[in-house]
Amino acid sequence: MRNLMFKLVVFSLVLLLIGILALQIARPNLTVQAQTKPAVLSTCNLDFSATVRRGVSANTTLAGQLSFDLATDGSITGNLTEKDGTQIAVAGQVIGRAISVAFQIKPFDLSKGDKGSYIFGSGVAFDPITGNDCGGVMGGTFSGPQDGDGGDWGGEQKPDYAQLSGGTSK
Repeated sequence: MRNLMFKLVVFSLVLLLIGILALQIARPNLTVQAQTKPAVLSTCNLDFSATVRRGVSANTTLAGQLSFDLATDGSITGNLTEKDGTQIAVAGQVIGRAISVAFQIKPFDLSKGDKGSYIFGSGVAFDPITGNDCGGVMGGTFSGPQDGDGGDWGGEQKPDYAQLSGGTSK
């Protein structure tokens, strides 16, 4: 009888271990892996303008130098520097000739219940946006900065005059 009891306890423990192992295998991997920042392929510089055509912000214009880094995963990050020196953060994604952008006009502040102010746009470039070419001429539409606002935007890659002339720019 003692021998039978011992075998039942051992058998129960083996089943318990098998169950624990099966749960560990079936459970998704919850380990946090360090995310590496994608490498930057190139920096693009564009003459840029956006005009709100409808909504409460109609006739508002953003214009200046748009500069963004294009990463290997197609993400873009940078700034629009307006003529008065104001900088507006920009982030987005590029796939071939397609570009999606988000401009942070005013950052959100949850402690004050402020949702911030943003412009979200999408568009297309004439040339593919790659590490060697920033798309040339591009444009599209956007919504924001206020609910119901909408408009259009355009940009043109600034030529590198030093490369075109084979010397230094003046």
